[in-house]
Amino acid sequence: TVVLGKNLEYLKSGTFSNCGKLNKVYCWPQTPPYAENSETFFPENVKNATLYVPQNTKNSYSSTAPWSKFGTITELDFEAGVGLRLFTVDGINYESFDGKTAEITGGDVSGDVVFPSSVTYEGKTYAVTTIYDVAFAKNTNITSIVIAEGITKISDNAFWSCENMVSAKIPNSVTTLGEYIFTGCSKLEKVELGTGITEIANNMFKVCTNLTSITIPSNVTNIGESAFESSGIESIDIPDGITGIDPYAFYNCYLLKSVKIGNGVTYIGREAFSDCECLETVEMGNSVVSIWEKAFYQCFSLKSINLSDGMNDIGNEAFASCTELETIEIPNTVVLLGNNAFADCVR
Repeated sequence: TVVLGKNLEYLKSGTFSNCGKLNKVYCWPQTPPYAENSETFFPENVKNATLYVPQNTKNSYSSTAPWSKFGTITELDFEAGVGLRLFTVDGINYESFDGKTAEITGGDVSGDVVFPSSVTYEGKTYAVTTIYDVAFAKNTNITSIVIAEGITKISDNAFWSCENMVSAKIPNSVTTLGEYIFTGCSKLEKVELGTGITEIANNMFKVCTNLTSITIPSNVTNIGESAFESSGIESIDIPDGITGIDPYAFYNCYLLKSVKIGNGVTYIGREAFSDCECLETVEMGNSVVSIWEKAFYQCFSLKSINLSDGMNDIGNEAFASCTELETIEIPNTVVLLGNNAFADCVR
């Protein structure tokens, strides 16, 4: 976090370059400070960061580099604020700037942890809105988490590699679940996802080897890259609201036996189900038009699959080495069969 005072006028080149974990900047000046060049903040570092600016200045900041490179620009009433305030309650660390809301930045917690939607410190109550990036990453003392209704965002890597976490409950109020949130939580068995999210982010449940099942909320429209890669999922029902399955989404889900793909899905990404060696049945919705390269590569147990009537293309090696595949009907709508699409289907 960086707080820039209200009298700041000029930033030299590279002032905050290579600050890879920078995720929040509070900028007091009413006029965007002049930056010598775009390297003041590396664009790669701030594309997922939030810039807080005074009221009625968002337009000027969003049209001025490098400030325009920030992923989110939010106006705050700085004059009503109390300045940056850090405090700890019940082992959880909080940060507040506006004197009204607080964000969870980390802490020393263990066991079954409840993250509250409000916290009181020195007689003042703050609404809790966010759990920071990497806030509890690699905390091996957490066994379960419950996020209280009211919290709206859980940032990237928040619970990455919490190896002893068994369960997690996410409320409907959460609208943003970042990438890698539960990656490497190898003992995670039960996850309740609220209805507020619209995507399963990249790598969200990667290597959650004890997670055998999950219900995807109906509001979700996309399953991100490597979302369930190398997890313990045994079956998955993909709702009709989902429009795409990104590359490697279920790659190497070695226990996955059955997949039901909803009627909204239009594409199945590269290696989305590759190396799912126990996969036996795939029920495909009627909207899939594109199966990408190696989508079902080396699904050794797959015996049959129904392709949607509107199918347009089947990519290179899409079903290669599906050694138990006995029959498949290619719809009349298919115009492209990729290289080795069905190679080594020895049945």
